[in-house]
Amino acid sequence: DCLFCIHAILEEKPRLLLTETGEEIHAHPNFEVIATMNPTEGYTGTRALNQALYSRFGVVIRFKELTGELLIKAIQVHLPCILAEIACKVVDLIDAIKKLRTEEKINTPIGIREALNTLKQIQDGLDIEEAISSSIISKLESYEVKELESIAPKLRSVSCKSIDELFEII
Repeated sequence: DCLFCIHAILEEKPRLLLTETGEEIHAHPNFEVIATMNPTEGYTGTRALNQALYSRFGVVIRFKELTGELLIKAIQVHLPCILAEIACKVVDLIDAIKKLRTEEKINTPIGIREALNTLKQIQDGLDIEEAISSSIISKLESYEVKELESIAPKLRSVSCKSIDELFEII
């Protein structure tokens, strides 16, 4: 319903009609709309745009999800004080969780937002294990944590301590 309201502002001559007052507001000549959205696949609660709204966007750019080295580079742009080694460890964990999600062993989406939150906490002085626990592990359901624990031997690079010790902290 909310999206329908913006149809008129995406027309060639953008305007907004306030139905309560009948007032019509015309856009400034330099008015532009830039919008983003999560992909509809794999995100609970998102729906595809209807064709009427979708057709009003002159340009649509689809980005691939950042993983591995590209994600590390993006992190270094946002948090240049974070050591690459620490960023790699967090990205390895995020990638492992994404793999478990792809395999449908867990449902919780964990991605770049959680990686940035974790690394921001580390940058602010929080211990890496505590940052991982509060920004990533705490968002997982208990069965998902068990799935992550099951691949712990493969995740020894996740932290300075082992993933087993991380789970003991949690």
